[in-house]
Amino acid sequence: MKFLKLIVHWLLSFLMCVSFIHYTHLIKNELSASSKINQVKIVAGGPQLYLEGIQINGKYVSSDNFLENDWYVADVDVLTEFYISRSLGDTITISPQKSIQSLAFEYNVTSDRNKIEIFVNNRLFETIDTSKGNGHRNIAFIPLSQGIKMTKDNFIWYLHLIFFGIGILIFIIKGMAWKLNRKKIAILLILLLVEHTIISLSFSLFYSDQLILFNSRFNEINLVKLVHLFSLLTVVCIASFNRLLNKLWKKINKFISIIVFCAVPYLSLFIIENTYSQFSPLSNQVIQNNLLIIWLVYIILSLFFNIRRATLALLPLSLLIGLVNKVMIDSRGTPLLYYNLFQIEDGLNVASNVALQLNNKMLQSITITMLSIIVYTFVPYIKFPKSSATVRCNDRYDTAFLKKFIRIVAGLSLILLFPFISQKIVENADIPLNRWRMYATYGESGLPLSLASFYEDSKITKPDGYSASKLSEVLEKYSPETEKQTIRPNIIFIQNESQSDFSNLQGLSMDPDPLSNQHSLTDNAIHGTLNVSVFGGGTANTEYEVLTSNAISLLSSNLFPYQQIITQERPSFASYLKNKNYETVALHPQTGINYNRKIVYPLLGFEQNYFSDSVPTIQTLADFTTDRSWPSDQFLFNGIKELYKQKGNRPLFSFVVTMQGHGGYLSTEETYPREVSINGSTSEYLAETEFLTSMKKTDEAFADLITFFSTYKEPTVVVMYGDHQPSLSQEFYAQFMDENNPAAKYSTPFVIWSNFDIKERESTTISPNYLVPYLMDILSESDYALPRSPYQQFLSDMQIEAPIITSWGNIDNSGQQIEDISSLSLYQTYLQLEYNSAVDKRPLTDLYER
Repeated sequence: MKFLKLIVHWLLSFLMCVSFIHYTHLIKNELSASSKINQVKIVAGGPQLYLEGIQINGKYVSSDNFLENDWYVADVDVLTEFYISRSLGDTITISPQKSIQSLAFEYNVTSDRNKIEIFVNNRLFETIDTSKGNGHRNIAFIPLSQGIKMTKDNFIWYLHLIFFGIGILIFIIKGMAWKLNRKKIAILLILLLVEHTIISLSFSLFYSDQLILFNSRFNEINLVKLVHLFSLLTVVCIASFNRLLNKLWKKINKFISIIVFCAVPYLSLFIIENTYSQFSPLSNQVIQNNLLIIWLVYIILSLFFNIRRATLALLPLSLLIGLVNKVMIDSRGTPLLYYNLFQIEDGLNVASNVALQLNNKMLQSITITMLSIIVYTFVPYIKFPKSSATVRCNDRYDTAFLKKFIRIVAGLSLILLFPFISQKIVENADIPLNRWRMYATYGESGLPLSLASFYEDSKITKPDGYSASKLSEVLEKYSPETEKQTIRPNIIFIQNESQSDFSNLQGLSMDPDPLSNQHSLTDNAIHGTLNVSVFGGGTANTEYEVLTSNAISLLSSNLFPYQQIITQERPSFASYLKNKNYETVALHPQTGINYNRKIVYPLLGFEQNYFSDSVPTIQTLADFTTDRSWPSDQFLFNGIKELYKQKGNRPLFSFVVTMQGHGGYLSTEETYPREVSINGSTSEYLAETEFLTSMKKTDEAFADLITFFSTYKEPTVVVMYGDHQPSLSQEFYAQFMDENNPAAKYSTPFVIWSNFDIKERESTTISPNYLVPYLMDILSESDYALPRSPYQQFLSDMQIEAPIITSWGNIDNSGQQIEDISSLSLYQTYLQLEYNSAVDKRPLTDLYER
């Protein structure tokens, strides 16, 4: 038996030696250095070549580090700096102080054959064919190391190899093969399986077949080897060193453990930032402020659990936050904000319809997280006292329970203090906030600090001189109107998911017109444009502005009312109509928890709400059908018709929020045949033609709805508008959108139609807060006028001064940007009315509902 154990020990020892040698071979580039290469040039083979994420020696560099540059640099309001060549021969010259070991960068794959030439010390070193790649993006890696050499830059690589080497030596000498902890071996095997699965899945979502990590590149097989060998060597070597039980080693071990675990917040921040942006642009002051926030979270987790568990929770959470932030920025154009924590279902809906594609930085972060988890799973740590108290033989009470209690109290105290500490950090940091492109702030100042800063920025402050009693003056000036008609019209509002009108974009030809039926409405129809505050998402904010006529940007630049401020009954168009004896019904073909609607709608005055999980469900109104896996607009419009067929004697107001056009345009032409082409092609812009085809089907369903109400026995007015534009491909926006026009990506169409006579009006552009007052003005000139509330009358005057009030800018009636909206004569009154309506616990309902 002893002989068998000896054989097994030497076989495992041989395996460890082979693993060490193979691991060393995999990272050989990190052990190399070059003393002669001090300049590289990236030369464009033609115009319109796109580069991003240039790395020298595994570290990202910006245009500030260029010696010379002819390429266009996009570094304003962007997440990551990128470069576009203007002409043949455009050159980027990089000449760092340190010797160059490797060069890497990402580039867009070109449809035509083109090239990028790499010159090293003024000699052509490599030519890259930019037409080759697995998708629209590829990565180039040029290793320049010339020989094995230890320097101060790669010293850490040699140090960890020394650690592995000594550990293997101890393993052999101490006969560790039979002394390894079986539980830890089982944990290691499980982690190896998880690592293999994650790497396989990651490469299936990666646009390249090679990961660039530091100065090395790895295909899927080699990356699996790297991670597995690192894991095996780490576990065995830590176990081997733990066999050294002398006092000196124990002190060294404790010291190393402190250093290793103190590095966790820094590692967490690196993983977050590297996943969606870059870590290197962050200044030292910004890094310190971000670390303070992460340290708070880390300490709280450690107090409730222990340091190891807190670490093993924080690092994967950091990766997840970085990935979610990246997906949100790519799909919606907005970063992760704290209110998203209350939109889990909406987030899952988006995730299920977004094609996740990993880039090099994302896969880097996944790899670093896996390697870190291995280290922190097995490295010794300083233990907190045991969780439970015991009674000793001498009946003296053990203090472990007291220590545990103190930890829990300390943890709860820190949770309560967290908002105040975070606020202080934000105030001291005082970072500039880019409210138009919030993701740019995240890239410059880090996610933890930016998220906390935007949270503080979203808080609503009471306007100077605010007094509810003073608002009675508004009632005196805008007294409630007297109702002259006895018959009140039915009113239908349709908030059409992602509806947009691209017919005026230069160079874009759509065949057929996806909004042909809506465009053809002329009799008793008024068309216009909404300038909304959100893009690619934020549906509920447009909803709120339409229903309440409150401009969110005046309350806060970063407010999400459905999740934050609607906790009691609030005046709205629904409550106004309810006060006029209307039935008020809301329809949305998703669950009621989506954007908190099942709580919000009743507080806004809706008597009946139909959701997919309401009682009765929305599916009971009509035969349920889908389009692009979403509830179809034809189904929803059929449901509207059934409501009006079954209505009683009271006039009916229905507010309908559609889903068919929801983002995630991933269908192939086989699974979703295209009915609309762009510039003669249905395949060049697949996402866009899918969206336009879906919009065409909605337009046809809308025509059917208008036909129904054309012969309906009661006066009815229909208002339909888009909540925001869809998040389509960057190539589409770059080619057809005017980047100099801030409203270009925030414009959606609206149409007002009725089955009774209304006066014609020229097309106009307004923001959503004016849509209801605009409708009321139109009705006031018809045979079915409704008495306008003081608030609606005031907004008609406010619209003359500032017809567009949004989060990205304010426009006056001459189409010019309003530099200081507070200078407007009606601004302070509007601000105080909004605060009273949205925030004051005792809103003056007579202003909004009489």
